Amino acid sequence: MTLIELMVTLVAAVVVVLGIVSMIAYSHQGYNRLFKRINRGVVPQAYEARLIFDRVVRKSTIRRHDLRSPRNGGYDQVYVYYYSNPQDLAIVDPDRYGWFYLSGTQLWLEQGNVTGGFDTAPPGLPALSPTSRIVVADNVAANAGDPGIFSLQGSSVRMALMLDSETNAQAGVSKIETLKMTVTTTALPHNR
Repeated sequence: MTLIELMVTLVAAVVVVLGIVSMIAYSHQGYNRLFKRINRGVVPQAYEARLIFDRVVRKSTIRRHDLRSPRNGGYDQVYVYYYSNPQDLAIVDPDRYGWFYLSGTQLWLEQGNVTGGFDTAPPGLPALSPTSRIVVADNVAANAGDPGIFSLQGSSVRMALMLDSETNAQAGVSKIETLKMTVTTTALPHNR
């Protein structure tokens, strides 16, 4: 082998190795970007909001749900009522409530005991005494022209929630890590 052949082989090997290293680095950057979009911000919030909404509405009674705060064909609040112990036949009327409501850019769930008369006709609600409150989702996009989040379809309760981390992005967060997402779910109350 001559020295020229050896140099050509070395240059070719360096070019191949640099190509492979740059492909691996680019793939790693893409993976990190995708990982951040999926595991931070609106994607996990959307799944969690859907799960919490479905869980609370499915255990509620079909006898009554109350919608409040109308906005463009929908509502920004919904009350659902359920039994603390569905197997206890001595409990005639639902004794617990779940209240989903929009507060700024956050969707909240408040749960507590129904202390008033359950059969009070709307718009009168039972007297409520809150026992717990959690944030279901952040970054809710609630523009003035948008319809409300909640609606009724037959006896089911529907939630159409648009999450937007672009509008509420903090300084230093790259555009790639922000995302808009809409989650829509319909849950049917299962208890009489």
